[in-house]
Amino acid sequence: MNIRHRLKTFFTLSPFKVGCLVTLAAVLLFASFGQQKPEILETLDNRLTDTMFRWRGTVKPSQPIVIVDIDEKSLRTIGQWPWPRNTVAKMVHNLSTGGARVIGLDIVFAEADRTSPKNFVDELQQLLPMQLPPETMAELKAKESLDHDLALGKALGATPSVLGYVFQTQDDGLKNHTDLPFPSGTTRLVPDTLRYDDISLFRAYRAITNVVAVSQGRSEGFFNVFPDAAGTVRKVPLFMMMDNIPYPSLALEMLRIGIGAQETTIQVSRQGQTYPRDVLGVELGTTFIPTDEKGQITVNFRGPGQTYPYLSAVDILAGKNLDRVQGKYVLIGTSAAGLLDLRATPFSNIYPGVEV
Repeated sequence: MNIRHRLKTFFTLSPFKVGCLVTLAAVLLFASFGQQKPEILETLDNRLTDTMFRWRGTVKPSQPIVIVDIDEKSLRTIGQWPWPRNTVAKMVHNLSTGGARVIGLDIVFAEADRTSPKNFVDELQQLLPMQLPPETMAELKAKESLDHDLALGKALGATPSVLGYVFQTQDDGLKNHTDLPFPSGTTRLVPDTLRYDDISLFRAYRAITNVVAVSQGRSEGFFNVFPDAAGTVRKVPLFMMMDNIPYPSLALEMLRIGIGAQETTIQVSRQGQTYPRDVLGVELGTTFIPTDEKGQITVNFRGPGQTYPYLSAVDILAGKNLDRVQGKYVLIGTSAAGLLDLRATPFSNIYPGVEV
């Protein structure tokens, strides 16, 4: 009787046993396909991960991160984007005064500021060539206060800051070899017998960078993301390759500067004889960050949009809430729907890109 009872108990399904059977079946099925995961398994894996995120719910962020949001309130108060660069310079200055640890800009200033007064000096010279002597015009053009781009560059140069930029991955015929990002740290490979073009990173065709006058920050980093086949962002790359040179992401550069590291190490697989080699992870200081074979980390989303602390840009410009940025990693970006920096994530189809 006791044996019969034990057998009955053993063969009775429970949630735990079902979970174990499903896990075992998934492992065996995955192993039968080798390293290449079939699309159907990839889709199933993604859906299970999404469900786990929703079951877990929102988790309070533990990282010292604050987002300064160019939100609808700010746009109504100051006006449509883009704002004059001297306005952004004031925001950066106020954040620096508030003691921000690192300031990152999830924005690209790819063209000169057309609202700079220096532009009107040229127009004035054309309209009134005889009324203003050449020396007066030269003196006006030399004034830094008339160049909003220089004002922003000066503000960025005075504080630990990382400018964002975007990689163009398709050949659009617009490559300019002088438009190069300039991250301030160094990157090495382990094992050091490999070359940069030996590793499996996303390739870029060209970079859409900031104008020279603005590019005075401590460093630069890209903020590209690559949604999966369903259009959902689940991973973000820590490095991308352009012209066989690896470039770090905005988030990685902010972390590097924040901890005072000078070098970042890309750990690469030593197994196999084929190229390119898979990336294992990134080492920064004493921290190892595991990645997938292309150098991407799986984002541990803390919750829906605005789970991290948000401060309105217009309040920062007014000198409010500066005590909340002391010692924090501060990201300047936007949640405004009209500026189209919204992503689909496991939590929401409308998720501010600055939080990814």
